[in-house]
Amino acid sequence: MLNRFIEEGGDTGDNARHLSVIAELRRFLELLTEGASRTTEALQVAGVPVEIKVQRQPNRFYGHSLVDLIALSSINVLAGVEDLGKFEAAAALLRDKPEAVDLQIEDAGPRKGMWSVNAGLQWIAVFRRQV
Repeated sequence: MLNRFIEEGGDTGDNARHLSVIAELRRFLELLTEGASRTTEALQVAGVPVEIKVQRQPNRFYGHSLVDLIALSSINVLAGVEDLGKFEAAAALLRDKPEAVDLQIEDAGPRKGMWSVNAGLQWIAVFRRQV
């Protein structure tokens, strides 16, 4: 959403830094498995035997309507942006490129019938100390 807002001429007050942070976060998450392995090795060298399990978890935003999802565009960096264009950018993204955010209607479970979008990457790492 932040990318779309900036692409459409929106200003966060520090667009370059915010885009840089997004790129760095993506690089970090892509290397998480490798980093977790290095952490495991370091702990084992220090005499703390551990096993690790790393897996990607679904991370979605849910809303009862598309308006709910548009309102969620004001999370994180855009929360501090007063320009209402952030909502217009969200609406345009949902309308023009729904596949970019994996827009769908939930068809099962407790959120059945709700709209949802992909909210980004979420990785879970579990370290278990071996005894």
